[in-house]
Amino acid sequence: MKQLIGVILFLAAIVGAMYLGLRYEARMSKEAYNEGVCSVCGGEYRFSSVAHHKNGSDKFYYTCEDCGHTIMTYRVMK
Repeated sequence: MKQLIGVILFLAAIVGAMYLGLRYEARMSKEAYNEGVCSVCGGEYRFSSVAHHKNGSDKFYYTCEDCGHTIMTYRVMK
């Protein structure tokens, strides 16, 4: 019985860590995108590229139309 409780707690910790990691990525993406306004010059970000990785963690790149500054996000920004 103790082993079962230990396994359940371990799995809960893994799921919790994954959840926190996904929330962190979403928050960092939102901050970097800044509602589509370039943090360098105030221009507008436009989608420029996507990088697909074997492990499933795609990265999306947005480039400022005015200054060329590029940011990376972990999700498609709207």
